[in-house]
Amino acid sequence: MSASVINMEEALERIGGDREFLIELLNEFAQQAEENLPVLSKAIDEGDFENIKLIAHSLRGAAGNLSLNAMHRSLTEIEALVSEKENGKMAKILKDVFAQNTELQDFLKEES
Repeated sequence: MSASVINMEEALERIGGDREFLIELLNEFAQQAEENLPVLSKAIDEGDFENIKLIAHSLRGAAGNLSLNAMHRSLTEIEALVSEKENGKMAKILKDVFAQNTELQDFLKEES
């Protein structure tokens, strides 16, 4: 897996080196993202800034905890853009988040 999607060493260190547990957590996150990213996309399209902030914040925190650093950065950017109401910029960054989640899912398929 690309180091740009997850820092495995950092992630394993956070959870005491239990790779199986990490894979379980990553699978749960990937499922959560799969469900929430389309909702986030719709909120961006509709200018629903309250929902954008809630969803981006939730996913951002989980991504950070799992050392999904690129996704964490992207979601941090989206969250920051809420105050500027920059829907176009948010939508562009969200495409990266979708791609990062796809890459995560591909990695998880290889792990199973």
